[in-house]
Amino acid sequence: MFPELHTPKRAVLADAIPRRFSCHHYDAAPSLADWSVLSYLTGKWSHQDIRLRLVRVPEGFLSGGILRFGRITGTDTVCILSGPSDPMHLIMAGSLGEAFVLECTALQFGTCWVTGSILRKPLPLDFLPGETVFALIALGLPAEKLPPRHRKEISALCDGDFSSWPEPFQRAARYVREAPSASNAQPYLMHADQNRFSIDSSDRTRLDLGVALCHADLALDMPHTWSFSSHPQQPMATCTRTM
Repeated sequence: MFPELHTPKRAVLADAIPRRFSCHHYDAAPSLADWSVLSYLTGKWSHQDIRLRLVRVPEGFLSGGILRFGRITGTDTVCILSGPSDPMHLIMAGSLGEAFVLECTALQFGTCWVTGSILRKPLPLDFLPGETVFALIALGLPAEKLPPRHRKEISALCDGDFSSWPEPFQRAARYVREAPSASNAQPYLMHADQNRFSIDSSDRTRLDLGVALCHADLALDMPHTWSFSSHPQQPMATCTRTM
């Protein structure tokens, strides 16, 4: 599920979590040298039919009322995240896209996840039959500094006595709390016991769930596996210790 997170790079990505923010204004688009680096990263994080591809978009593409939060200015570069439209690929796309974002953050690029109506705009790329565009990620040299971060209290995201959770699962919940989500809704409910950590969400927020799972996996430094369920009485994603 997370092909590259169990490497020395995981510490770099984890350290980028508190420095990642949704950057709407950029000093410049990526240079040609930057484009080479970013192209390598899109290839690295493309996996199992999920494709990340860089493209330059026309002037005005990232501006106007089509974006809930207003305009994105100063860059013409986006990473397009696409793949088959089934639920598991959507979750995987969120995880791989966020790993790409965190690696960009570690390299001091600004990023912004973009979803919603803008995805209906024509894009200058070819797509495979059945391939869906899940999101765009704007990229460039940030003109903004890290803003105040508005997040729910950890108790609002966790079921039961958070203080009794094993430390790795407490850390995973804190990392999930920092994850971006559409409209900053943080649509998660987490639970843990001594051997399992779970995250539940809704069918409408699978991309956000994938982003959250990327953060959680970076926090879990013990051997573990993830399982997934579509049953309404079970959490959508569960991590189990394997020793």
